[in-house]
Amino acid sequence: DKQLPSLDCVSEHLGGTKGIYRDGGHLSTKSGMAQIVGYAYYATLYKKSPELIQGFAPDGVPPEFDRLLRQAAWQSVTHSPFSGLTDKNNNGIADEIESPGAKTP
Repeated sequence: DKQLPSLDCVSEHLGGTKGIYRDGGHLSTKSGMAQIVGYAYYATLYKKSPELIQGFAPDGVPPEFDRLLRQAAWQSVTHSPFSGLTDKNNNGIADEIESPGAKTP
């Protein structure tokens, strides 16, 4: 059961060409896995899901894998008690900026 399309290993330094990690501790830039960090920052700063970003596709990252990374980042941010963000109606916009009188960044 291949849950992460386009990856052929866990860590590239142990064999394989595209993995989650490049050296056992750092996310791979070759596979696109490192994109998740930027997507999490985006979600936290703009209070919107990176799934809503249009016109951006990371080089060498299959669209399906990129979609999974964007979903994972948004789910991580909106389900973390440390972020303070929620998306109860699952529309990709944090509840706090949808409420009446809230300012959209």
